[in-house]
Amino acid sequence: MIGAFIQPLVSMAVWLSISDNNSIGGYTAHDYMVYFLGVLLVDRLTSTWDVWELDASIQDGSLSTKIVRPFHPVHWSISQNLVYKLFFAVLLIPAWAIAAACIPMLRMTISLEIIALSFFAIFLSSAIRFLIGFEFGLLAFWTNRATAIYSLYEGIHLF
Repeated sequence: MIGAFIQPLVSMAVWLSISDNNSIGGYTAHDYMVYFLGVLLVDRLTSTWDVWELDASIQDGSLSTKIVRPFHPVHWSISQNLVYKLFFAVLLIPAWAIAAACIPMLRMTISLEIIALSFFAIFLSSAIRFLIGFEFGLLAFWTNRATAIYSLYEGIHLF
């Protein structure tokens, strides 16, 4: 969990040190803080790890025990993802609200419509990232390292 927080927070610290309380390209320190905390929230609520689990379970043969269970393995993966995302939402959203109550720079003025659209967008992007990760994981049936192919995809995607 701590590792998931490091990259956005380090990026935020770099941009805040560069800005030196001035605006860069019209963006202020407040904008940087809200953006990188938003990146942290969205990344945690949309991330998926199924490519690594599928790759490992296909390579070691443990997927066969999952196939004979009453539910398809994709249902187990979906439920694990939902619980993980709910856990992070329960931690991050109240933490941000408490931090915003204490630190005025973290306060945002947003409407209920924006909040509803944000949740809808996060839900859809989470579903898309899950499907992409699961599909790359299924490549382990035909390749030796589906995770290597996914890492290439993620590198291009992040760039």
